Amino acid sequence: MNSRVRKRNRINIELTSLLDVIFIILMVVLCHQQVNVNDSMSKSEEAEIAKEEAEEARAEAQASKELYDDRTDTYDNFSEHVSLISIYADYDVNNVRTRHLYVLKDNEEVFRIDITPENEDEVYDKFLAEFNSYIKEAEDSSKPVICSVNTDKILYRDKIRMDEIMENIESSNLYFKSTQE
Repeated sequence: MNSRVRKRNRINIELTSLLDVIFIILMVVLCHQQVNVNDSMSKSEEAEIAKEEAEEARAEAQASKELYDDRTDTYDNFSEHVSLISIYADYDVNNVRTRHLYVLKDNEEVFRIDITPENEDEVYDKFLAEFNSYIKEAEDSSKPVICSVNTDKILYRDKIRMDEIMENIESSNLYFKSTQE
């Protein structure tokens, strides 16, 4: 019996191969953990860059908004110091006998008149009276008048008539700009 007990106590268990396997598994886990750390670091760096870009875009948008507000204020104040008149004449493509005359003062439509051969003289007389009243109103308030005449789609006979009217208006505060194609 003694020998059996001795044999039991002498059993050697070889763990070297098991330790090798555990070491390999440990190395795989450590490598996998390192990859995860690198990925999370790169994602956090990307998030930081995106945050900086968003902050720059926000600052740029704020600057653009301030510029827009400033220009809007300038335009609002501009109309206090200058009177703007726009004249636009065109014709109906389907009926060239009917032409249209639009007058805008400070970007608000004052009147729109349809011109036909029957009422042509009346319309131009009304236009001249209205235009002179705008100029007189601006001169009374010491504002210069900037008049824009759009002649892109005007008929030749209307252009000649408009030029005659504009030449006969006498004002030291009146400035013209004509637009053409």
